[in-house]
Amino acid sequence: MGKRTLEVGDPCIFHDTKGRPLNALVNCVHGEWDSDYIPCINLTFVSPDKNRRDSGGRQIEHASSVGHKSSAGAHGYYWRFADEEPIPYKAPAQT
Repeated sequence: MGKRTLEVGDPCIFHDTKGRPLNALVNCVHGEWDSDYIPCINLTFVSPDKNRRDSGGRQIEHASSVGHKSSAGAHGYYWRFADEEPIPYKAPAQT
């Protein structure tokens, strides 16, 4: 991954639990970056539900301890840089 970092106030792409990509801002970075570790972050995003409005406009939502896509095991609830490809959707395995 090189020397890339993400700091408080930086934009990123957050994929919610349904895998929808949402523009987000970083509120907190948990831990230090190094070559083997990309920290979890807390972030804020505009609600994807257009009915969630108040006098200030669309409501904002928060997500905590969101891992980078490199440590995600599914297509949802992770963050990525804007120039990174999302994790492709895979249907659940039949059992």
